Amino acid sequence: MDRTKPLILLADDSDDFREVVATKLMASGFDVAEAKNGAEAVEKAHDLRPDLILMDIQMPGELNGIDAAFKIKEDPEEKDTKIAFLSGMENPWPAFSGERTAVSKQIGMEDFILKTEDLDVVLEKVMGFLSAPVAAAAPAEGATGAATEEIPVAAEHAPEIPIPPAPPEGPPAPPAAE
Repeated sequence: MDRTKPLILLADDSDDFREVVATKLMASGFDVAEAKNGAEAVEKAHDLRPDLILMDIQMPGELNGIDAAFKIKEDPEEKDTKIAFLSGMENPWPAFSGERTAVSKQIGMEDFILKTEDLDVVLEKVMGFLSAPVAAAAPAEGATGAATEEIPVAAEHAPEIPIPPAPPEGPPAPPAAE
């Protein structure tokens, strides 16, 4: 699809939040489409083929943001769609001991951005996502530990997530003498 400006799909159930972020993105030279829930995000992702989707995690309706992201990625024509979570959740991944960004990348997303980030930081990350290759689902540095409970997504959408081995028990080895 030929476009003069990158298209970002902003999926969030808060009208006010979408308006603030969309205004910042448009003022920075992006085209913005909006979705107010996960089902609408899936539909618009299919119809519009955005360059990037910024997806809230907690949204009302049949699909939350995680389920919507997996549904988009499971479509062969949309599997390379860049999606970054943009959420206010401090701990969206209770099943893993690992940093939000690492777990997001591990499940094939670009990143996890807290809604409380400064809009200039969000904009900087968006520009980075659009200039980077598509993220691959691979073990991420810093995501350690084993699952203690299920990730809150529908099983039919959940990819197999490789869990890195736990570090060896005991004190760290002393550095080698030179």
